[in-house]
Amino acid sequence: MNAEKRLEEWKAEEEDRRMEKMAEEFIKKKAKKGKKGVGDGEAEKYVAKYREDSAKCAAVVEEAVREVLGNGNGFRKRKGKGKGVLEGAEAKKLKIW
Repeated sequence: MNAEKRLEEWKAEEEDRRMEKMAEEFIKKKAKKGKKGVGDGEAEKYVAKYREDSAKCAAVVEEAVREVLGNGNGFRKRKGKGKGVLEGAEAKKLKIW
């Protein structure tokens, strides 16, 4: 008799439990959406700074490469003795590094 009474109560409260479960899921979804948007402004600030720094570094490297290639002061292997010819220990150091 007692079990039948509890079963009836449980069935009567079924709708309330279902509604509570839906409300909890809704709150969780809203909390997730809120968390995603919180740091977006800060992240964009750092991404913009990174892109700016990256562009500056690329420009400096490109300028350095153009300067070296334009002046012709780079090391080149030539026949005979000249600026670009490395001998002995200097040649080995160059190969290591």
